[in-house]
Amino acid sequence: MNLPPPIPKSLTKAEWDKNKGVFAKMAGETGVGAAMKDVDDAYKAVSWVKFDAIQALPGAKLISVVEAGEKDAAKETTKVELLRTAVKDLRDLTAKTEQTFKKSKTIPASSTKYVGKVSADADVFWITLKLNSVFFTEAHKSFTELKASLLKNQQVGATKMKPYIKSLTDYGKELLGKPSVVDYVGGGGKGFHQGIRGLSAALALQTDVELGKFYVKWKLFAQDSFRPTDDTQVKAKVVTVLKELANLGPLLP
Repeated sequence: MNLPPPIPKSLTKAEWDKNKGVFAKMAGETGVGAAMKDVDDAYKAVSWVKFDAIQALPGAKLISVVEAGEKDAAKETTKVELLRTAVKDLRDLTAKTEQTFKKSKTIPASSTKYVGKVSADADVFWITLKLNSVFFTEAHKSFTELKASLLKNQQVGATKMKPYIKSLTDYGKELLGKPSVVDYVGGGGKGFHQGIRGLSAALALQTDVELGKFYVKWKLFAQDSFRPTDDTQVKAKVVTVLKELANLGPLLP
């Protein structure tokens, strides 16, 4: 799980309000609290879950769905850049405030040091949010790994289907030379019709969109109602099946 970088505690308005009491009256309004609220609002506006493929796309089966999620994550980086701008503004403001405090004879050195730390922490957070940082590198990796996993599943499925393609092609050639209902139907897991059913079962487990479209047509051949009832019907049935079978190869990885 790719967890988003949290806002450092020192950059929160609650922490600022707790620590500013020492110098609040002497320094007057600094605008730091408002700048911290801007950071908090910008942070909450980002949908961080979009940067982790597993969290953003639970149960995803299609590579096309993952690719769409990846594009959605890329769009979300626009909000991250707005957040970085808010953090940079806070960094610059506190750096300026630190210099102002240094010139004051009434503000304690500890307060000046504290404001300087806030500025330093903001700078680190600003760098952490860069799009080439560890978090976003891991985000990209999560989508790449999920796509690779789905592709592997497709390849395993293709491996299971290719033997059916060969056996159906071989059975089909035999039946075209010697049409026979008995040989078409087969039995014991062997035969032209048995091969059609086996391929249909393998296709039913696939998640690829195009294979799904192919399966819609192919499963009709697996029904008993499609089987020939007379030897004179065998040739036409075989030709129909083999013609559709030829469309499967290009769909496999």
